[in-house]
Amino acid sequence: GGRDYREMSYRESLLVGLAQAAAILPGLSRSCCTITTGMRLELSPRASATFSFLMAIPVIAGACTLELVQMARTGGVTMPIGHLVVGVAVSFVVGLGSLGLLVRWLERGRFSVFAWWCIPMGMAVLIWQAVIAGG
Repeated sequence: GGRDYREMSYRESLLVGLAQAAAILPGLSRSCCTITTGMRLELSPRASATFSFLMAIPVIAGACTLELVQMARTGGVTMPIGHLVVGVAVSFVVGLGSLGLLVRWLERGRFSVFAWWCIPMGMAVLIWQAVIAGG
């Protein structure tokens, strides 16, 4: 059950946006924060995932824009364009497959699998950052 994301109030959308902003903290997954918040607001699992990934579009577009500006400043692409195209294509296919798997987990009520995966990964990133910052 649950509602569709198009039925959300502005307040609810703001809460999911704040959850996305909180994910800037090390060890927090943007997807996990936004999907969990959506589900706590009684959105359906599919609607929570859809809204979460719609919210990612401006973030990804902004990151791409910053990367393109940086590439323009440093003289452009430093790898063969074919490698870049293959990398983008593979990332797209793997991303779609991952989204499909995540939505299936959500619909089966197994979102905790994703959360338990994020905990050790977040801890590993924190340790890695501490070692790099300390070294």
